[in-house]
Amino acid sequence: MPGFNKLTYKVRKGDTLGHIAEDHGTRASKIRKWNGIKYGQHIYPGQKLTLWVKQG
Repeated sequence: MPGFNKLTYKVRKGDTLGHIAEDHGTRASKIRKWNGIKYGQHIYPGQKLTLWVKQG
């Protein structure tokens, strides 16, 4: 994606998509879309998520 950097994030105990999204300047819905996670589906420690974060 132009203007964005691809980042692999490893989920830690206690993480939520909302907190991960907030920490990386994106939205939980986008993280779900990028990773094929359905609404209500849980994430788990050790899981690797792809994030696209704005450059700069």
